[in-house]
Amino acid sequence: MTIHEHILALGREIRRRRKAHGLTLDQLGEAAGLTPNYLGNIEAGQRDPSLSSIIRIAMAFDSPIGELLGMPEMGANSIEAARLLSMLPDEVSVPIVTALRALVEVLRPRGSLRPPGSLRERDKPRSAPTDTERRLQSMLIARFQEDIDVRPEPREPGVVTLVHRPSGLDACHALIAELDDDARSWVQQRVDLASNEPSASPLDAPPPPVRAKAGAAADAASDDNHNGGENGGENGGENGGESAASESSLSPAELLSKGREAALEFDFDTARARFEAALDRSSGAATAASALLSLLVDHLAADEDAIALEGKLSQGALRDPLVRALLALAAARRKERQRALRLLKEPGAARGSSGPSRGAEAQRARTADVYAELARGSIDEGRLDEASQDIARARELAPAHPALLGLSDALAKRRAAEREPAEAELSRVFASGDVDGAERGAREVLARWADSEVGRRIARAVEEHRRRAQAEELWAAGRAALDAGQTTAGIALLRRSLVSGLRGEDAAWAEQRIAAIEGEARAREEQARFGEVRGLILAGDLGRALPAYAALDARGRHIVREGIPAPRRTDALDALDALAPPGAGAGATDRRAAQVPGQGRERREH
Repeated sequence: MTIHEHILALGREIRRRRKAHGLTLDQLGEAAGLTPNYLGNIEAGQRDPSLSSIIRIAMAFDSPIGELLGMPEMGANSIEAARLLSMLPDEVSVPIVTALRALVEVLRPRGSLRPPGSLRERDKPRSAPTDTERRLQSMLIARFQEDIDVRPEPREPGVVTLVHRPSGLDACHALIAELDDDARSWVQQRVDLASNEPSASPLDAPPPPVRAKAGAAADAASDDNHNGGENGGENGGENGGESAASESSLSPAELLSKGREAALEFDFDTARARFEAALDRSSGAATAASALLSLLVDHLAADEDAIALEGKLSQGALRDPLVRALLALAAARRKERQRALRLLKEPGAARGSSGPSRGAEAQRARTADVYAELARGSIDEGRLDEASQDIARARELAPAHPALLGLSDALAKRRAAEREPAEAELSRVFASGDVDGAERGAREVLARWADSEVGRRIARAVEEHRRRAQAEELWAAGRAALDAGQTTAGIALLRRSLVSGLRGEDAAWAEQRIAAIEGEARAREEQARFGEVRGLILAGDLGRALPAYAALDARGRHIVREGIPAPRRTDALDALDALAPPGAGAGATDRRAAQVPGQGRERREH
């Protein structure tokens, strides 16, 4: 499972338990001391909760935290250790790794994966790690990718040793297949660089066949050399001389093989000497160059020494993509940007060159390493636009590159620090009431830093201020029009002021004035209609009066009848009320008008 999948699974489990307990988000939030909105985001998988939040939720459910996380074997000691780790600041990486290593050791059952030890221990069969151990190893990898070396175990395929570079600690062994998806992908990428691509990491590549006699002599010379170093004195000098004499007859391939063996034993001084000898004897060939550069750059961080090798390499080596990438990485670390970019540009001869092909994925990862280092240097030197381009290029080459998140955070912090003075001045101008100055300042800040939240906030505030000022102007014009008797124009202006965002007492007054004027207009229209119907009835024109009367509601009919004094006029109206009650409509009256007593007589009299 990926980290995101773990977060989704945790959210589903929290929702399931909340429903099972019959709790709302508000009730769970009150019990756990968390906001309902935060809990809802956790349940939806949109927030990665802190360990303290998970503990609060587990306590609210009165259930072990291990069950909530899908790791029932987690005990109180493990949880407390994890809680303490989560409280440590990010920069304290060495103590964190030490604590994680101790935690892995405590949780490792007998017979499971063991820390690196003697060759006899490594030869023992390994059992699969527990689920908790697997997650802890994956967490170690996810948190400290930039500081971890991955060293494949040559005698155990699929097993790697995780080494924390700053502290020199061997964190643990890990079975690649048992790691979480993200951690497994990253570790496998490092293993591919070290093993699957012969030129990608010459230190860990399997040594080529060596002639038995030469190999035995070299082994003996190597042993004599070590013994001489320990014993010192005349014997040491003699043994050292014998060792040098024995290696002087080795071919470049044999020297590379011996150098790799020394590197696997972490004897980097001996490995470097043999790789340098192989480079000299091969006239700067690509294989020897990549082996020596990999040692200098990846293991010893001897970037200046690596850069100095460029002039000693053959043209074939300088066309090698790995050699160029290693030189470029060393140049980037030395903050020699132009040299690094020049080395990254593939020469024309390389496109048609022959030789061992390298996996495109591994080459992209190597190039991404260079751009990540260039970005780090640009951030340090304040070239933030340049750093942003470098990060984008590294992300394009390797979207899952482990340095991207940290670099993006560092860039964001530097941008925030860079724009802070301008944002502070902008806030001061806006607070002083200088709306025009604030508007200009917001445009300038956003033109330079498009992600400035202060710039966006003040730009929105200025826009809102402009709208309210316009609304107040429309309100004043509408009131003046009403005072001048221009009712239609005044109502239109007041409506526009409300649409423009008029607020407060002015808005309430405008709404009440509009309602009052429109109510008066409706009342006048009703009275005119009632008067017209009454006039028709009084004139005896029942053929026109009765349909209009029938269209009135009960209130309208009552008002019309009050204005008709003659009882003979109301006889027809009573009959119509009986035949067509209020709401029946004029259509019903048309069909029943002939049934109204006296209708014909009234027409004749008229």
